[in-house]
Amino acid sequence: MLNSVFFGSVKRFFACNPLWRMPNVVERDPMGQIFMNAKETAEYLNMSVPWVYREAARAGLVPYRFGRGRNAKLQFKVAEVQAWVKQQRLSSG
Repeated sequence: MLNSVFFGSVKRFFACNPLWRMPNVVERDPMGQIFMNAKETAEYLNMSVPWVYREAARAGLVPYRFGRGRNAKLQFKVAEVQAWVKQQRLSSG
């Protein structure tokens, strides 16, 4: 009984914390690059979806547009998002 309670809380922690899990893979190109859509990127960064659309490019994240016009989808390379997150680390000192 104790184990099921403990592991249940651990599962909930990892399920609720987007920084501890890899986002769902949306699309792969022929070279094997993995993309996240705007919602998955927002969850990964713990930001809102409107922030991703409005501020991500200004903050230094490179969006990729798939499609044209109103149906165009913004996606981000997982490796680039992870590299951007590492660059945001504050130096201690």
